[in-house]
Amino acid sequence: TAGLAVEQIEGRIFLIKIICRYQHHMTEAKIDDSRQLFRSLLDDGQIHNFLGINSFDGIIWFNQESFDELIQWLTVIAFVDLTSANRPSDGLLKLLRHWQTAAKKSEYQLEKLLEELE
Repeated sequence: TAGLAVEQIEGRIFLIKIICRYQHHMTEAKIDDSRQLFRSLLDDGQIHNFLGINSFDGIIWFNQESFDELIQWLTVIAFVDLTSANRPSDGLLKLLRHWQTAAKKSEYQLEKLLEELE
């Protein structure tokens, strides 16, 4: 398994499926739609699972590393899509940076993240 555990391989396969499904989803993204767009992603059970969303002591948490990895791959795929269509990517990059900043401010609590995205 080239140094990867089965669990890591399964996680990568899961991520590839998510990226394939959303490869064009992000190209029309606008900062004004930040919360709504993120909520639409959360409605996908695979993304929900990939982010490791869980509840502990009445707080809903998400996994920082998974969130960062998802954002990185959505950025790469959307950037390739926009570049191949010769379209600007400034709005998308601004949106994804906004998500990353909001995630850090939220301390990886889902409700706080959604508040930050308003």
